[in-house]
Amino acid sequence: MTYIDLGLSVLWASHNIGAESEQEKGEPYSYGETETKDNFSFESYQYGKTVVDLIYDVPPMFQDYASPKEERFPHYDDIGNILGTIMDVAHKHYGDLVRMPSKEDVEELLEKCIQQPVESGVRFIGPNNNSIFMPYGNYWTGILSSCQGEGFYNIYDTTHHYAYSLIIDANGAQLGMDSREKGLKIRPVSVNLSTTSIPTTGLIGAICGDIIGLPYEFRGTRTKNYHFPLKFNDFSDDTILSIAIADWLMGEHTEKLLRQKLLDYAIRFKEKNVWGRGFQAWFESGGTIDRKGVASNGAAMRVTAIGLAADSLDEVLRLAELSARITHDSDEAARGAQAAAAAVYMNRFGFSKDEVRRYIEETFHYDLSRTVEDIRKDYQFEILCDRCVPESIICWLQSDSYEQAVRNAVSLGGDADTMAAIAGGIAAATPDTAVPEELALPCFNLLPDDFKAAVLHFHLYYEKV
Repeated sequence: MTYIDLGLSVLWASHNIGAESEQEKGEPYSYGETETKDNFSFESYQYGKTVVDLIYDVPPMFQDYASPKEERFPHYDDIGNILGTIMDVAHKHYGDLVRMPSKEDVEELLEKCIQQPVESGVRFIGPNNNSIFMPYGNYWTGILSSCQGEGFYNIYDTTHHYAYSLIIDANGAQLGMDSREKGLKIRPVSVNLSTTSIPTTGLIGAICGDIIGLPYEFRGTRTKNYHFPLKFNDFSDDTILSIAIADWLMGEHTEKLLRQKLLDYAIRFKEKNVWGRGFQAWFESGGTIDRKGVASNGAAMRVTAIGLAADSLDEVLRLAELSARITHDSDEAARGAQAAAAAVYMNRFGFSKDEVRRYIEETFHYDLSRTVEDIRKDYQFEILCDRCVPESIICWLQSDSYEQAVRNAVSLGGDADTMAAIAGGIAAATPDTAVPEELALPCFNLLPDDFKAAVLHFHLYYEKV
């Protein structure tokens, strides 16, 4: 698949999924399904089912003496925004940088491109004079329906029963909506890394904290001087596994899938000198080594995405514990992961620092009454959750900016990258303490392209309001 720069915020594919050229129509797909098929009826739709209701023709006071009749209604599963997930057919077929277009992508295409309708389709000419061609094509509703001279393209869903679509005909193109079970063509888009705005809130906060803290790990940097240089050299396991969890959260939230994500991401970077001995032995064994009783901070360093994705504190606690016990099966590690993720969640939803402090002290029995100055006096390098997570949270509590939160964490002289990742992830959960662009940019540029795409996809999937 070739991707064309039209001078827009994303790159548009040169042809449809299932086509070999721009003139071919390609294959139809129902919304959320990643395999084409022959029958596109509601009965064959993977994310819908028929619900039977009992309907009375008499007032409620007489219903005990009447017989109801059955009426059948279509019910669609609430799969929501599938952008960049395992239900996104473009993402599945073409990888991390590619996804289905969003409503905003299509609106930009319609607004900024010149449309040239021809006999077989419409050519879109971008602001830079590059162009793509979209052929007319039939859509499927059970059996192939006749709609010659029109093309229907599936984009992403923001309603319960319908998916947005791009409809083109001899008069041009417009935004429309269609039932989700219909079989429509898909024109993928790819992240345009040269023009995409880098997120400054959310997951990038943990990543930048990791990168900023890494040069100071094992250095014992204990200083009150907040002018120590910020270096941007590399990322560590904190970033790798934070992105693994973000990737998992954009799919099925099962333990089996998360275990595989952690293994896959770690094995990919197994030569990187960032792994603890026990964790490295675990992933090199294919995840077969028993990790019961492990209480180190690796479970807490990677959970920022959980605090950003969860819809409730109960969900935060459940997902954080699940994520911890796969590799750090102890109450201490689970508690650390839950506390770190809960702080992210609460800051994201506007809880005050006093409310966050009280909740974490009462729920996890951490002492958050200390100051950064008090901790720094005799703090040593620690990897146990109970001696690292509370201190990281305090570094955020006693800050008024993202930079101060991560500098606090580094200044304690402990596990600098992990503590800065935890504190930075909490701070960047709200735009009030977003990562400054001058810090976000060099950190983002250190990431592999698929990591950049994962950060952007996660930002669109969970963080964009």
